[in-house]
Amino acid sequence: MSLINPIPDTNWLKNNKDNLRVSDEAYLELVQIYDLIDSIDWEYSRINDDATLIDKINQFATNRKKTTVSVVYIVKNEENFILKSLASIIDFADEIIIVDTGSTDGTLECITELSREKIFLYTFEWCDDFSKARNYANSHASCEWILVLDADEVVDDFKNLKLLLSYFKLFDSFSDTVFNFNIIRGSDYYKTGKLISNTGAFQYRGRVHESFYSINNKDIYYANLKINVYGQKRENKEKASYYNELLLKTMLDYPTDSRWCYYYFRDNYSQINLNQMFEYSCKSIFKRGNIVSENNFISNYFSVHIIMFILSKMIDENNYILFDCYLNLIEKKVSGHSDFIFLKYAREFRLIQEDILNSMKSFLEEYNKCLFSENIFSPNCINSLLGYYLFLGGFFEESGLIFRELNLNIRDYPSFINENLINYFQKIHDESYSCNDF
Repeated sequence: MSLINPIPDTNWLKNNKDNLRVSDEAYLELVQIYDLIDSIDWEYSRINDDATLIDKINQFATNRKKTTVSVVYIVKNEENFILKSLASIIDFADEIIIVDTGSTDGTLECITELSREKIFLYTFEWCDDFSKARNYANSHASCEWILVLDADEVVDDFKNLKLLLSYFKLFDSFSDTVFNFNIIRGSDYYKTGKLISNTGAFQYRGRVHESFYSINNKDIYYANLKINVYGQKRENKEKASYYNELLLKTMLDYPTDSRWCYYYFRDNYSQINLNQMFEYSCKSIFKRGNIVSENNFISNYFSVHIIMFILSKMIDENNYILFDCYLNLIEKKVSGHSDFIFLKYAREFRLIQEDILNSMKSFLEEYNKCLFSENIFSPNCINSLLGYYLFLGGFFEESGLIFRELNLNIRDYPSFINENLINYFQKIHDESYSCNDF
């Protein structure tokens, strides 16, 4: 049975306004809840049926069914953050599940002092697995939806979310959809799954950087909601080291799942070499062995980004044996993405730079032996080439010194010396510029 797409094109509502039996107030509410949806993955799995959608909207306007949400936490030593987080969702939540995993500070006292009827506190013995703790916490949720938060996360605006979830109830349970929120931690910004329907269709997987997975291995769809969650950046070496241990164990638990390999590369890029990247990623990005081909590539969001890390490391290590093969694997997926364009031309630039450095080496060897007597061309010509080579080779300060010492007179140069380049260097190395400025 095909499912109805509940979120039509942005112009659909305007074009069908006359067919809707809704008040002006209800119409504005529809505009607001449609605006909460940033993007969705479910289009191709759901049909656009105008007649059914109009009927559902009319039902929503006349007989709106309330929906309920459980907000779920796992916490440990969060006395400095948990109260602020709870304050941001206390009016939105119908039920708050808090699972403590071994607090030794005042976290439990903070929570128990609230004495709210909707807050339920449980304990869980920590076992180096965030997923097990989260699944235990979610198992206690009794509402129709589950919203998962960390203790330091504050939600800025739930104004229309309940309305959207009530609207969704008219269509189906959305047991195939994970709803992403915008996560903002200082300068870090990303999207992650925060909201699911409480149908038992999902469980967390992964000892760290845990994520929702279908318990029946069915396709999962994602909908991005325009809801911001603000958290704290609480990174330290001890925490990073612990997360790395859990990541490596998770990679062994799920060797064919590229998600965990991606996070390990992201968190440890500067500490691992290209051969280690090949070793860690092989099983998760290729179906059989390490055969680099489109048919053998397991193409998904994480595997594509793993390839980008590998390409970048190839550039770092000047190892281009498989560069074109790996680049071609992801070109169809991300050809217009800035990361892809950067990697493609960073390699080109590195090769150009190597040619320049090799040419500069030969030039310098001959320059040191050259004789100046009865010259046809001004000595400025060859000295300017020295300045150009130094500039293109990345020796900017030395290049600046050369050009500042030259008497740059265009008449001293043959026609093949580019006049625009000479004018450019005159400008950046004249008396108003210092080497440090340059």
